[in-house]
Amino acid sequence: MLNSRAVVHHRLATNVLMNWVRSMSSSLDFYPGYLFLSLAMQTADFAFTFDKKEASGYMYRSNFVVTHCPRQFIRRDQGQNSLQELLMAYDLKGPSSLLMGVLFIR
Repeated sequence: MLNSRAVVHHRLATNVLMNWVRSMSSSLDFYPGYLFLSLAMQTADFAFTFDKKEASGYMYRSNFVVTHCPRQFIRRDQGQNSLQELLMAYDLKGPSSLLMGVLFIR
């Protein structure tokens, strides 16, 4: 039997999570250290897991995607922005998402 209160609480919790993800994605700027990359990955993971319909719209407009990318996030062999590749790997919409995930880790 489905508990209607649980459904309402789930919906409210999901809305809070999505508001947090949108807020993080719009305000997350580059800074040195491991914490930035961890937050970027966590934000992308939550966005593409819990907000499949809207995630690509706001994640690809995030500060860390649209601003000039620091050298440490550019793949040296081809000059590609590894953070954009990270989002493509989480997005799972293109045929290259698995390849982009492997390249990002490499």
